[in-house]
Amino acid sequence: MKCYGVGPKVADSTLLFTKGDPSLLPVDTHLIKILRRFNLIGGKSKLPVKELCLRYACNDQEAELLHLPVCPLSLELSCIREELRKKLGDLSGWFQTLAYLEGSRVKLERF
Repeated sequence: MKCYGVGPKVADSTLLFTKGDPSLLPVDTHLIKILRRFNLIGGKSKLPVKELCLRYACNDQEAELLHLPVCPLSLELSCIREELRKKLGDLSGWFQTLAYLEGSRVKLERF
């Protein structure tokens, strides 16, 4: 994420599809649309912040592995990414893929 144009979404997407870790959750516009449509996120939920993602780990397990403190947004349970990962676990990547497909389907139906 230290490269220009690479943020949490691109990093998670790359790792999801190259590493095959289904617990990774790229937060994109399709996911946000689905979450809002079905009222699955609260008012205090926030998008991942690149500057925080560079300095902190998302949870206790990652913090121990990376020797970093846990992100303040994760501790507040206000980061959408970590909030969903806690609920969905290894289904997180699959959920994002379904959100992407649903978002793409709606766009295709307009034509």
